Amino acid sequence: IIAYNGWTNDGAGVAIADTMTDNGAVGNRILGNAIFDNGAAHELGIDLGEDGVTPNDNGDLDVGPNRRQNFPVLTGKADATVSGVLTSTANTTYRLEFFVTPTCSRSGYGQGKELRGTLDVTTNGAGVAAFDALLTASPGAQIVTATATDPEGNTSEFSNCLGGLFVNSTGDAADLTPGDAICATGGLVAGEPECTLRAALQEANAATGRNMIQF
Repeated sequence: IIAYNGWTNDGAGVAIADTMTDNGAVGNRILGNAIFDNGAAHELGIDLGEDGVTPNDNGDLDVGPNRRQNFPVLTGKADATVSGVLTSTANTTYRLEFFVTPTCSRSGYGQGKELRGTLDVTTNGAGVAAFDALLTASPGAQIVTATATDPEGNTSEFSNCLGGLFVNSTGDAADLTPGDAICATGGLVAGEPECTLRAALQEANAATGRNMIQF
């Protein structure tokens, strides 16, 4: 467990400093941890360079802490399946780890409280690997994040946050069980559990920390 760090400064759960050399501090594997509730400023679980979110770059050619390994980009989810893409070094196999966590940082990038799955992906000649990862259980209303680790043990920062409470109804029905992280009134909308704004607010109020409500 890596939690409650950096609340008196700009720290993160795991911060790898930039040594100002071409290689930097490399080969730092950050795998299988529960990382949550860290950082007063950037609220990041992993910070490569102690400078906030490190944007992905084409070809993943930048240098520095953990070679500033690109993180996966999460694009969608359906029940327990999470879709996305990793853009990094060509023809290379990476370990992806997927986490759920109750809240997302203000930056839109997260931490990872509970490991929910792993997947090895190999990039093509253009450095791209699309994926559909099956988690061990549906994230419900929780946020999903992911990391990528290259064969040399360089782990990325956490990905963008995906998920949260999705309002799909203009109704006003209440949530069936506030606090279970599932926005559901008991009705259905296009085959999916109905989530009204009232129900989403009830779930958010029953949970600790911030929660993302989307429309």
